Amino acid sequence: KFERGYQAESQEANQLLGLLAEAASDLLCTCDFSLIKKCQNPACVLFFYDTTKNHARHWCSMTICGNRSKVAAHYRRHRRG
Repeated sequence: KFERGYQAESQEANQLLGLLAEAASDLLCTCDFSLIKKCQNPACVLFFYDTTKNHARHWCSMTICGNRSKVAAHYRRHRRG
């Protein structure tokens, strides 16, 4: 019973790795490398592929890094005034 469960998990992991490898190969073969950007949050280590219309995206995620940056800017503006 344990062996069968382990094999199923191993097969799922291999399928996931296969999908990841396929996505990475697609990115490397078809992407415009100038659109790979580093998140502008200095504390963030992530990169992203900018697919926005005017290629002006700044953050890996608007809900995390973008929101934190905008909240900090808002706080700085209102603290001064």
